[in-house]
Amino acid sequence: MLIEIATIGEAIAIGAACWAIISGVGAWKREFIGKRKIELAEEMLATFLEMSDAVAFIRNPFSSSSEGRTRERVDNENPEHSELLDRAYIVFECYEQRREIFVRLNTLKYRFMAVFGGETDAATRVRSCPVP
Repeated sequence: MLIEIATIGEAIAIGAACWAIISGVGAWKREFIGKRKIELAEEMLATFLEMSDAVAFIRNPFSSSSEGRTRERVDNENPEHSELLDRAYIVFECYEQRREIFVRLNTLKYRFMAVFGGETDAATRVRSCPVP
């Protein structure tokens, strides 16, 4: 009788140890996945804020007279037309200076969709300029 009680106690102890291990691994896995999701969400938010600053930089109405001069000229451009095109080209120059932020956001968008699921695409749709 004493051996049966010891065997039952041993089986209960082994079952409790297995349950503790399985629940511990499950909790660790949930914590690890949650931590990765939080880090990705923080990175996405930081990139959105950087992109907001980049858009404000691109849309800045103030410019120097040297900006826009990198545009390739067309033959037979008159000076007034060249100046207008140069001023319009300032936007492209500013975009090129901040281009990596838009590329990073586009990359993060796909990581975000992979981690949080494809259904988040409609809620987080980012219209970005095509990257040449």
